[in-house]
This record gives sequence, C-alpha cells and structure tokens, in this order.
Amino acid sequence: MPRQPLPRKHRKASYGIASLGMDNRPKMASVIGQCLMHWPSIELQMALLLGVLLGATNEAAVAVYLSLRAGRVRNDAITAAANVVLSGKELELFRAIIDFERSVEAQRNDLAHGCFGTMDELPDCVLWMESQHVANFMLDFWNKIEHSTPTGPPIPTSQEERDKIYEQNISRMFIYREKDIRELLSDILALWRTLGSFIYFLRNSRPENIYNQLCNEPHVKTALLKTRGTI
Repeated sequence: MPRQPLPRKHRKASYGIASLGMDNRPKMASVIGQCLMHWPSIELQMALLLGVLLGATNEAAVAVYLSLRAGRVRNDAITAAANVVLSGKELELFRAIIDFERSVEAQRNDLAHGCFGTMDELPDCVLWMESQHVANFMLDFWNKIEHSTPTGPPIPTSQEERDKIYEQNISRMFIYREKDIRELLSDILALWRTLGSFIYFLRNSRPENIYNQLCNEPHVKTALLKTRGTI
C-alpha cells in the first residue's frame, strides 16, 4: 500500500523530520535502503532491454540508456523502440510491463527524494515529506516564527499565522508502515524478475511458455486486464 496521510489524531504530537530519529527505526531504515540499493539493477535491466529492442546488445546501447538522466526520457526512448520493433500481443505485453515499471519507479522516487522522520506516538511507522515542502516550512519557520531574517527588522507574525504555518506543514506529512516498504521492495524484486524474463523471451525466439508466464505475473496481468477493458 502506498504511503498514507498522517492521521488527524496524531497531528498535535511532537515529531522529528529530515531523518531525525531514524536510528530508532533500524528495521525500516534497512528496508528503505534495500529499495534504493536494488534500483540500479532495474535501470540495468531496462538498458539491456533497449539494447535487445534495437538489436544492439553491446556496451553502446547500455551507455546510451544510462546517459539519459530523466526517467520520462528513458521511458520515451524505450517505448519508441518497442513501437517500431514489436507488434500485436508482444507490444501489448511490453506496454503492460512498462506500466508496472512506471508504477514502481514512482514509488521508489518518492523514497529517494523525500525526507524521513519519526513520531513517538507512531513507533511502527516513519514520517515522510516531500523535500520541497520541508524546505518551505524551514524558510517559514526561520522568517516568520523565529524572526531570524538575515537582514532587516523581524517580521511580525500573529499566533494565527503561526498556527497556520504549523498546520500546513502537518497536512503535508505522510506515514509509511513497515509493511508498505516491504511491499515496495517485493514489487521491485518482482519487476527485476519480470524484465529479465521479458529480455529472455525476446532473445530466444519468443517461446510461448515464457509469454504465458509473463502474462500471469500478477502486476502484468492486472495491467493487461486494464488495457483490454476487462476491469
């Protein structure tokens, strides 16, 4: 399950953000680290897949893919190649796998580009906020609550405005439970296996048993059913 908004009943509790207290959540920190550590293997599989689609299984094809920094650009490149090389059920299968990859990548990117924290009232969870929102809160805190502006007189701030700043910060806070992170790790590993099987399928005369195996992978199966309009 993806991250969930911080429950309202906990919005008055004290907390630490920007990784403060993560040493008190060693199991969750470990699983988060595994999610991030496994992702380069996904990028490698995607690079190899592009090489297979281009008929250029060499270092150049991998280097080209890995040189593309933006995920959207990478997906556009590999999709463009697939649209030319594949057709029919094979193209349909490719698109289902890419839907799976994009879904997992979006969740992984949140882990990589957000800030974590903890709350004593939620010992089985970690807090998460988008990095930009943390930065915005810190600027408001410095300039409007602490009045520590680098130049000029302090900015007068009413208690109402202070409360608004805190409430806005809390409203942008989410929680991850350990099972949420473990589900993402499981999805990353499933994606790695799926990409490897699809590469094998394309390189080995496209055997029907591998095709059926890929179609029955739960995430791919769901994407196929959506594409076919059956769910």
